[in-house]
Amino acid sequence: QWYQRRVRECSKVQAMKERRRVAIQNAEKRWQEDNNVNPAAVPTDNNCNPDNHTVSLGFESLSHYSEVETDTLRLYGAAALEGLDKNNTVTNVAAISHIYFKFIPYDSIVTHFPKLRVRFPALQGLTFSFSSISSLKQLNALTLVRRLDFITLSPEGNPVTNFSLWKYYLLYRLSHFNLRKINEVDVSMTDTVLAEQLFSDLGHVTLQHFDLSRILGLLPDVRRKQILGHCDTMEQKKSVSQKQTEDRRKLIISAEQKNRPIGTESVNVAALVYNSTSRPKSAKASDKVSLATSQILDEIVTSAISRQNKLTALEKVWNSVLRDTVRSATNDFACVSSTVDKALSLIQDT
Repeated sequence: QWYQRRVRECSKVQAMKERRRVAIQNAEKRWQEDNNVNPAAVPTDNNCNPDNHTVSLGFESLSHYSEVETDTLRLYGAAALEGLDKNNTVTNVAAISHIYFKFIPYDSIVTHFPKLRVRFPALQGLTFSFSSISSLKQLNALTLVRRLDFITLSPEGNPVTNFSLWKYYLLYRLSHFNLRKINEVDVSMTDTVLAEQLFSDLGHVTLQHFDLSRILGLLPDVRRKQILGHCDTMEQKKSVSQKQTEDRRKLIISAEQKNRPIGTESVNVAALVYNSTSRPKSAKASDKVSLATSQILDEIVTSAISRQNKLTALEKVWNSVLRDTVRSATNDFACVSSTVDKALSLIQDT
């Protein structure tokens, strides 16, 4: 009996391992198909190598998998997100402080962001691997999680990590989170200051495309009522001129910046939003603002990269340029008379 019980336990463990392997492998294949990725270009986990097992046990149709490892919830495949809405899927949710997403499109994850803080009150960090994060504006959606201590974006399957400034943009957009780590690297005060210097103009320019009602919509109810207490009531908005409306708009923005509590999101930063493709289509005005934001962001990133490249090139030739300049000046002073004659001849020629 002991031997038979032992055999049944080993068979059960083997079946669970095989189920996990097949589910993750199918999730990877589906992600490759959706993103037109060559399978040879994707590193394969040895634990999920099909050569390690020969028995399928009828799990061929599985394409998602979820598991809990200490305080980490791991989700593989888009269908695994359905478990976030089911109370009986994840046990001991109060202990989950880290969620790991793999082979799940980022736009599918975004729709679940508002639920994460309520569902997992101890949540501190998120990791995205093979999530198809390709643009900086997608990072705007992370503000829906409300609070995080660390974020990890794996270079595999996330093209946005190819941008040299993506970490600084993330710091700027989530400045009210006070992130401690990005990709397992501590965030310093220098990083935070540099992020503000690089992208502060972006939020200001984006806010210029928002009308008064849209700006008020970015503010929480309590702060909106406090700010409107310093301004005229909105019942008179239809009767005032365009210039007066613009003045009131500037007054509200100024009042928000002066009275903003520490640790809350600035209206300039809140203007940077991301409308996921998996959400309902927004109004035309919102589409224009998103397009303008994307274009401005691309211009800022391109300008910053170009400036950095020019500084790097200047540092390489600066010593030789300075040496040549000093040598030329020294030669001129050594032969003052000839130098004066050349200068006078140039003046006469012109």
